[in-house]
Amino acid sequence: MSHNILEDFLSKLSENKIDHEIEHNDDESPKMLTFQIKGGRMDYDLRYPIDDHLLNLLNVTNIEKINFIQDYEAIWSSDRKNIECEINLINADNRPVPTSFLLRRLQIFSDEDFEKSNGEDSEKLDRISFPCKGNIDISIGICSDEFAILQYGKRDSSPFLFSRKRANGENVASIRHPLTLKLSNVDVEQHDDAVDILRKLANSLFFQIDLLVDVPLNLVPQRENMIEKRKRRMRQHSRVKNDAKINKLKYKYDDEPISSYWNAKANSNMPLFQFLAFYQVVEFYFPIYSKIEVHKKIKNWIKDPRFNSNSDSDLSKIINIIKMSKMSNAFGNEKEQLKSTITYCVSEDEIKDFLELDAARKKYYVDRKGNKISMCHFSYSKKTQTLIEENLINEVADRIYGIRCKIVHSKSNESEYINPFSKEVNQLIYDIELVEFLARKVLIASSTSL
Repeated sequence: MSHNILEDFLSKLSENKIDHEIEHNDDESPKMLTFQIKGGRMDYDLRYPIDDHLLNLLNVTNIEKINFIQDYEAIWSSDRKNIECEINLINADNRPVPTSFLLRRLQIFSDEDFEKSNGEDSEKLDRISFPCKGNIDISIGICSDEFAILQYGKRDSSPFLFSRKRANGENVASIRHPLTLKLSNVDVEQHDDAVDILRKLANSLFFQIDLLVDVPLNLVPQRENMIEKRKRRMRQHSRVKNDAKINKLKYKYDDEPISSYWNAKANSNMPLFQFLAFYQVVEFYFPIYSKIEVHKKIKNWIKDPRFNSNSDSDLSKIINIIKMSKMSNAFGNEKEQLKSTITYCVSEDEIKDFLELDAARKKYYVDRKGNKISMCHFSYSKKTQTLIEENLINEVADRIYGIRCKIVHSKSNESEYINPFSKEVNQLIYDIELVEFLARKVLIASSTSL
């Protein structure tokens, strides 16, 4: 490794007042260079092994003029007047699609022939330009080197890092170049303005492409940090009991809700769909448990010594209790039906135990990290460092129902909804676990003998 290359880049960071650090690991691990680049209201940590090839790429990148775009795998520069965002084909498996495949599908919009250049393994293809109103240039093609090297630095949250073996057997770092949408000659000074114009032009172009050649594209949302993803999987595996045994089969489950349950489990790569599928398990039993609740309320009111069967107002109270929802064969509004179903299938102490069983889950709700998902929170005692059981069922129902409405209701006059391609979707992890827990408890409570 050339000392001068490293010194040149460190000087560049210092001149531009970019904080940086060299991590000294053990002898077997390469030294790591870390620094930060802004993106909206976030600072993104970039980490690179100290490698001549990577440092050369960084040295020719104007990192001091580039920012990340929050919520997307994208960069932008007000000085250079460009925006670049990774794109992918929308597919059920949510798997990356080879860039060559996408470019061949889009070749109809260009007069150029696309061929591999220099026999490289990665297919370096020209970009396809599209007409756009004004002076803005818009194109789709293999990403720029600066995009690739900056995304590489975020490798804890992106798949840009892989190794390539040279002829002499030496492993060298290599960088993937995904497909990107690039906007040039864009006059934007603020991050949110860059996000706005990126979304508007992308949706305008992608919708036409989908109509004309049946290729649905989307801007790639900011990926979940790989370290956090590994921690989550480890948490899930840690809850599996080593001595688990299958009990004698005694119970059966209704076809519709159990099908919704399996549907949810099969679509873990589609968080919004998964949440709704688990919710539908609970929703199936609204008519049953809302009727039980109504029966209980009427019985208690009739037994009240103050009840007068000759009183119109007392009879009106009973009529109000037994009003059925027009949307379902159940009593009360949907939120009341949800509360009734939860009340009869799971206790508040069971919900509390579930929420506190996992430290990360508890921290998520206690620290109120999911405000963009829902402003409905759970009461917490700082004195005892525990969630408060009293009214917990109502709080859980309010939160779950509110999220359900944000997913389902996306009318133009409604300001709050969850964009399926936004970063907020990744924050649904714990709420999906919560509604899955409720779905399981409702299935268990509603099961019948075989």
